[in-house]
Amino acid sequence: MGDLAFNVLVVGGGPAGASAARAAIRRGAKVLIVERRTQIGIPVQCAEFIPAMLLGEIGLGRGYVVQPVKGMKTYLPDAPVKTTRAPGYIIRRDLFDQALVDKAREEGAVVMTGTRAAGLEPDGTVRLRDRAGRDWRIKPDIIIGADGPRSTVGRWVGAVNRHLLPAVQMTLPLRQPMDHTEVYFDPDIYAGYGWLFPKGRVANVGLGMRRNGHSPESLGRVLDRFARGLVSQGKVAYAPVARTAGWIPA
Repeated sequence: MGDLAFNVLVVGGGPAGASAARAAIRRGAKVLIVERRTQIGIPVQCAEFIPAMLLGEIGLGRGYVVQPVKGMKTYLPDAPVKTTRAPGYIIRRDLFDQALVDKAREEGAVVMTGTRAAGLEPDGTVRLRDRAGRDWRIKPDIIIGADGPRSTVGRWVGAVNRHLLPAVQMTLPLRQPMDHTEVYFDPDIYAGYGWLFPKGRVANVGLGMRRNGHSPESLGRVLDRFARGLVSQGKVAYAPVARTAGWIPA
């Protein structure tokens, strides 16, 4: 087991972790980012929209941008469609995450992928373990938990997300180009909503909802029915090219 010397340990290589690392580096800290996935940003668990102002804020160019969007359309049962001006971009979230981590690395962060935070000792030492079973020890001044809704660091400090919404998504071919995101509220999507986010020639179609004890239907079946409704409206074709799922703290 080797020892590592860093001021700040960031657990999680997503946008929050990479941005926190960059901020710490700018203030003179020596930073280590550990990410349990072997590839930053993969698999994608996101509808892949960012607001327009973020593009200039992060200063990473446009290599991850797929298309601009003008706003959002909201669909409610038996009500007119509401259009909200909300300019932004649909992105390749994997490329976005990778660009942020590459920038953090360029600015001085050390990045270890395929590595997880395996344990916290009483004196503040963190045990790290990679996929090959190799171990390291690090005793940072600061630990930043940016490791998702089921955060290991959160569990260490007693800040556990106990209210999580499951979300499921598929990527479907678009019938024609779209320049607005769409969200759908419907009784079928219990205490949640569905979405259609255009992404060039395809669209991310998904939903997040509470599990309804009175209707134990799987989220996959609800998503399938929602997607086929969009097919009947001529918006997408039912030919999934990708599927993903995850948890949303709520």
